[in-house]
Amino acid sequence: MAATTNPLHGTQNSSDLPVSSKTITIAGILVDVHGLDELPASPSSVACLWLLNPRLQTKETMAPIARRVISTWNKRVQDGRAGMRPKGLIAAAFDQRNHGSRKVDDLHNQAWREGNETHAQDMFGCFHGTATDTSQLINHLESYIFTAKDSPKIQQHFALGISLGGHATWHCLLGDPRITAGVVGIGCPDYTRLLTDRARLSKRKTYKDTTPPGSAFLGSPDFPQALQDAIAQYDPAGLLLPGMFNPLGDDTPPDQAQLTRMKALIKEKLQGKRILNLSGQADKLVPYSAGEPFYKIFKQVLAEDSSLDIVFEDVLFEGVEHAFPQPMADKAAEWLCDILATDDGPVSSKIYSTFMFLLLCYQRPHHLALSFISILVSTRPAMTNTPAPKHRIPRYHAFSTPEEQEAFIDMADSLDTSDSAAPPSPTLTEISLLHQEMNPKPWRDIEPNECPHEPNSLPGPKHDSSGRLTTMLTLYDLAMSCEEIEEADWDEYITPYEPDDLEMLERSFPRECWPPEIEASWPNLIVLARWKTLSQGSKIIVEHS
Repeated sequence: MAATTNPLHGTQNSSDLPVSSKTITIAGILVDVHGLDELPASPSSVACLWLLNPRLQTKETMAPIARRVISTWNKRVQDGRAGMRPKGLIAAAFDQRNHGSRKVDDLHNQAWREGNETHAQDMFGCFHGTATDTSQLINHLESYIFTAKDSPKIQQHFALGISLGGHATWHCLLGDPRITAGVVGIGCPDYTRLLTDRARLSKRKTYKDTTPPGSAFLGSPDFPQALQDAIAQYDPAGLLLPGMFNPLGDDTPPDQAQLTRMKALIKEKLQGKRILNLSGQADKLVPYSAGEPFYKIFKQVLAEDSSLDIVFEDVLFEGVEHAFPQPMADKAAEWLCDILATDDGPVSSKIYSTFMFLLLCYQRPHHLALSFISILVSTRPAMTNTPAPKHRIPRYHAFSTPEEQEAFIDMADSLDTSDSAAPPSPTLTEISLLHQEMNPKPWRDIEPNECPHEPNSLPGPKHDSSGRLTTMLTLYDLAMSCEEIEEADWDEYITPYEPDDLEMLERSFPRECWPPEIEASWPNLIVLARWKTLSQGSKIIVEHS
C-alpha cells in the first residue's frame, strides 16, 4: 500500500474557537488534554473524549477534532442548548503505540508494500494496545487534572478514532464499560476480511501462490494462527461472528445458535452504548465493503431486540476516499453533543465505580415489611426535583397501585417470622423471588429530604434520553449478581467495608438528612455491594451486622 496521507487534512474549520491544550505525562505516556481552561465554573460533571490518531500520524493530528467538538459543545452551553445541568467537556489525545513520541521502529508502522513483513501483526497489536492504553489512562487522568476537593468528576468517557484509531475505537467500546459512546471514523470492525483483501491487492505470495488464490492465506506467516486467536478474542467480527468469513466465496450465514451467542455477547459488552460509524464510499484503503457483512448482521440483531438499547448509526459519505473531511467532523461533533445534552450519565449496562447500600428495615416484630433504598453514590450526584410517586412502601419504593403495595406487604408477611424476638433476614433467594413475583417499578424519582444544611444533597437516579432508568441497581439485580456465588464459600466474599465508603455516602447524603426509618435501621445494615471494573468482574462484598 502507498504511504498513508493524513486523513484529517482539510478538517480544520476556520470558525472553530481556540481551545486550550496542556500536555501531561501519565504512566510514561504524553497526553494532550484540551479544553481545561474553557470548562464552566461549576459543571455538574465532566465528560472526556478520547482521540485516537490515524496510522503514521500523531496526537497533534487530532487537535482540530478536539477544537471542533469542544467549541461546538461550549457554544451550546452558552446558548442554553446543553440540557438542564450542563456538563463540561474536555478531550484527551495521546500517540498510538509506535507513533509520535512513542515511536520505536518506523518500519513496523508500514504496510507490506513498504517492506514490513509483519504488517498484519504490527497493526493489530498497535491499535489493540492503544485501546488498552486508553483504559489505563482513564484510570488515572482525573488524579492529574482534578486534584482539589471541590474539583468536578469525570463521569462520562467517549472515544473518537480515525483510520487506525477507528479500529481502536471498536476495541475501546467492546473492552471498557466506561466508554459509553464512540465515533468510528473510516475504521473497520472485521480485521480478518480487511487484511485478506489487502493481501490480495498487495499480491502477497501467501495469497496469490495458492490454488485457489487466498485458500491458504489464513494461517500463513502473513496471518498466523496466533494472530487469528487474538482477533477472535478482541476484534468485533472475530469475537461476535467467528467463522463467518469465507475468503474463497460467499460467507457462511450464522445459524440461530451463533446469533444467540452473538446477542449474548453484544448484551454483555455493548448494551446501552451509542456508536456512530462514518465511512467513505470511495475509500480503497479501508473499504466499506470490508465491514459491510458485519454491519448487516449487527443491525439485524439490534433491530430484533430493542432491549439491547444500542444506537448504531451508519453513515456512508458519497465520493469520500480514505479521509475524514469537514462534513464528517461536523457530523461527529453534533452527534457527540447531542448525547452530552440528553444523557445524565453513563448509558452502559455495567455500573462502574458505584456503591449501593441495601437497607432492610423491620417495621414491627411480627410484620416484616421489606424496606430498602438504593443510593447511587458520587461526589457530585445528579439530582431530580420531580415529586416522588404517590404510592410507596416505604417512601422510597414505588408501586403503580395501592393493590401492588398491599400485595407486597402480604408477600413479606409470608416469610418465616417465627422468632418474634428477632425477625429473620430474608435470604437472597427469597428476596429475588419476592422481587420477581411483584416486580414493582424501580425508583423513578427520589425526592430530596428537607435538610437545612444540604437540601439537594440526595443522589437521584440517572435516566437516558427516553426517560428510562439506566444506572440504578435494583434488589433483583443484586440477587442475580449473587446467584453464582451463593453456593460458594462465603468467607471469600465477606469483607469489612472501608471507611471511605461510609464517608462518601455521608458526604453525598448527610447523616442528619436521613429519614427516621433509615436512621433506625442503621444497626441492621446487612449488605454492602460494590461493583468492580469489567476487567475484574463484578464482585459482591458482604458485611454482616
